[in-house]
Amino acid sequence: MLKPSGTVDVAKPPAADARTAFAHVAKSVSVLTAVSPHGPSGMTVSSLCGLTLCPARLLVSVQTRSRTFAALTQSGRFAISVLPDSGRDIASLFSQPQSVAKFAGAHLAWVTGLPVVAEAVAWFLCRLEYTYPVADHTIVVGRAHAWGVPGGAPLVRYGREYWGLASQRSVEG
Repeated sequence: MLKPSGTVDVAKPPAADARTAFAHVAKSVSVLTAVSPHGPSGMTVSSLCGLTLCPARLLVSVQTRSRTFAALTQSGRFAISVLPDSGRDIASLFSQPQSVAKFAGAHLAWVTGLPVVAEAVAWFLCRLEYTYPVADHTIVVGRAHAWGVPGGAPLVRYGREYWGLASQRSVEG
């Protein structure tokens, strides 16, 4: 805890400390999917945020060496499915290295040629607009041209664990 009159050592902490600090930032959990000539690809992401409303744009960070990044840059299209609080198994499935099993193990709806998690609390179909390489990841900006909000409580990642918000009460301030 910081003390108002205290001093803080701001020496560069080790990367492992950054991982621990980042784990304390609550994030929504989503699945990003894309389709290339080699078939569908997908991954779990927790770096999603809305960027602009008009036009609707999303920002997501994607591992540059992943097959999913290759698929979305080849096709220029991708889908985002915001997982429900019951979606821990789907999040775990899509966080594994690429395999056909992830698409066999998830209940998917195909919307204009892109796979969307059927139980998603919200989903977006996007056209790739911009990419910004940063170290081993690329920030991807997509322009959403279609979306749906079936509703429900989202799955959240905090402290290296998944949390459901359905049983939590909102805090008004």
